[in-house]
Amino acid sequence: QTKIGQSIDVMTGVTATDTCGNDITAKIVTVGRYTFDQAGDYDIKYVVTDLIDSRAEVSVKLHVTN
Repeated sequence: QTKIGQSIDVMTGVTATDTCGNDITAKIVTVGRYTFDQAGDYDIKYVVTDLIDSRAEVSVKLHVTN
């Protein structure tokens, strides 16, 4: 959650590891459109694929308030 005009890094605190425990955070891709200039709820999807093409995704809501 954030306020209009106050941008945040949507990757803060987001991490990923593969099945062997290797850090693959750098491979995370965010999908979704959002703005910090208008109040609303925005869907953001985090998607990551490891070396053996195993894929994981998690969806969150970004809430921008007045």
